[in-house]
This record gives sequence, C-alpha cells and structure tokens, in this order.
Amino acid sequence: MTKTKNHLPLITEILEIYMYTPEGIPLWKAKGVDITYDNLLENIFILSSDIASYFKIRHDHLCSQNIAKLQKKKYLSEHLPNFREMFKIGNAAQASRNVYSLTRQQTEHLIMDFAGTRAFQKKHDILNRLQ
Repeated sequence: MTKTKNHLPLITEILEIYMYTPEGIPLWKAKGVDITYDNLLENIFILSSDIASYFKIRHDHLCSQNIAKLQKKKYLSEHLPNFREMFKIGNAAQASRNVYSLTRQQTEHLIMDFAGTRAFQKKHDILNRLQ
C-alpha cells in the first residue's frame, strides 16, 4: 500500500468504481466488498472530488467551506473517511489532495448546502437518483 506524505492511502488502493450515475458521477465501493440489497447504503460512496467536479466548484473550497461548516453544525461527522487522490496540475505535473468518501445521507446534506440557480437543478437531479 502506497502512503503519501501525510500517511493516507491512495483512493485506488482502497476503493473501486461500482457504477456510474446517469449524470456520469462514479459511485465507489471498498475493494473486496460484495454489494447486496442489505448493505448497499453503507457501502456505496461518492467522493468529494467527484461532487466538486460535477457542480463545477473548487474541491478545496468544498472541503474548507461546505464540509467544514456541516461538520461544525454536526450534520457531518468530524471523522469522515478520507484518502489521497492524485490530480493533474498543468500539462504534466501531478499533486495529491485529501478526498472524503461520503455515504448517500452525507452526500444529501452536502449538496443541499449548495445555493444558486446553477446548483438548483443539479442537486435535485442527484437527489432523485439517490432515492
């Protein structure tokens, strides 16, 4: 298992894509876990980086503003599962960032915190898909 400088494993070593939503958002599951009807809600995750990409917002703002605010208000746990993800900066360089894995309920709290006309339709589309 590769560890980055802050000792978190990389996402692809722990999680794998289970399927994609019709909007193209990947749903993740832990490697080696068989998904059943009974364990579906506890074992399918949406990554904070995928939410940021879909809503076209900066991931660092999502974490420092939205997620931090919801943790302070106790809508999200202060100890969300998190991993490191490699991402491109520029044409050739790569960096890593901290990414949270969120359950369906946690994702619902997070996207309901978004405001604006652009977010309105997208968040309702996602909520309809999660139900």
